[in-house]
Order: sequence, then structure tokens, then C-alpha cells
Amino acid sequence: MSFPNAIHTVKTSTPKSLTPKVNPAILKRPHPLPQRPLAPNRFTKPKGQRQIFLPNFVVTLVRSPQLPPIFASFLTPLWFSKLDLKDYLYNLYGLQVLNVRSYVIQSKVREDKPGVRVPRPHKWYRPQSKKKMTVEMVDDGTPGQGPFVWPQEPEDMSPWGRRNAEDEIEDMKKAYQDREKRSRKWPADMGIMAKRAREMIGQVKSRGSQKEEEGRSLQSKKTNVDPT
Repeated sequence: MSFPNAIHTVKTSTPKSLTPKVNPAILKRPHPLPQRPLAPNRFTKPKGQRQIFLPNFVVTLVRSPQLPPIFASFLTPLWFSKLDLKDYLYNLYGLQVLNVRSYVIQSKVREDKPGVRVPRPHKWYRPQSKKKMTVEMVDDGTPGQGPFVWPQEPEDMSPWGRRNAEDEIEDMKKAYQDREKRSRKWPADMGIMAKRAREMIGQVKSRGSQKEEEGRSLQSKKTNVDPT
């Protein structure tokens, strides 16, 4: 069955009057809220609302002499975010942070897991990765802000219960010399020790022979006693 006149009865679903019309002049107007870049050294106060009473994480400040003084590096947990670190430094130390850069340091693969009682060779294990964050501090001259310079390493470690490396080296030399002296005296000491050992062996043998003689004498007395 065919409908030769069906094509002439089909109507368009949308009339021409409803097609949208675009004015080219409207496209040239600026956006009512343009995206303006932030001014340099502009600090935005964090809006953290998380209350922490008993913290169970550790944030470690890392010595980084290769970075400028306005940058500081921290070792943080893996779940720590940039906003967490910014809020932490501002609320705890009053430190204003401009930018935060974070990256995860993947640990090297090692053989066998540490702490295993039975060693398993050719069993590869990768320790947990570490997260490192580098922050940029405000440098506008306000007190409590600005660059942070690491103090120089102290040469005298006695206040912390440690001695200088030179003293430790001298002690190692003295111990080595004493060991050499003892090794030289070893033949003479061995002779004295051998002599003492012979004397002790002779004393033990003499005591054993005396006990044997006493036992024989007792047996002879028992046999000589008349039973009547």
C-alpha cells in the first residue's frame, strides 16, 4: 500500500515564529561579574569550622635550605588537605599562608616487610608513601609574619647530652689502641691461664684420690670388725 500524497500533508513541529533570534550586539557586552585576578600578597582568612580537641596527627616542619625564606615545607598525613594545613597554621600560630603546594612522595620498593618474624626472601614490599606540603608566607613586614630563617646548627651538643664528633673519634681511637694492647699480651695471658688451669686440674685430681683412699679405708675397717 502506498500513500503518494502523504508527503504534502506533513507539517513542521516548530513554527518559524518560535525560532530564537540572537542579537549580535548583546554578545559584545561585558559579563556583569568578570573574573578578576587576585592582588599579589592578598591573604584570605580561612573559614575552617572543624573543632579539634585531641589531635591524632603529626605535622613536621622540614629543614629546606634550598627554598627561599618565605617558603616552608611540612610532612603531613596522607589525608591532610591544603585547606587543613592553611587553617591549622593560621589558628594555631597565626601564620598567614598565600599558596600551598602538595605532592606525594612514593616510597622505594624493598625486599621483605620489616618486623616479620620469619624472613621471606624475594617478597617485595612498598612502605607507606609520604605527603609533603610547601607553603608560601606573607612578606609584608607585619610582626609575626614574613620570612623564616632556620637557626644555625649548634656546635656544642653537651646541653642535649651529646658530645662533639671529635671527642667520639678520640674515644674510638683509644678503644682500638686498648684492643691492640690486649691482643699483644694474649700469648702471655694464655700461658698464665694454662698454668692456672693445670693447677686447678691437679687439685681436683688430688681431692678425688683422697676421697677414694678414705672410702677404701672405711671398707677395710668394716671387713675387719668381728660380728660377735
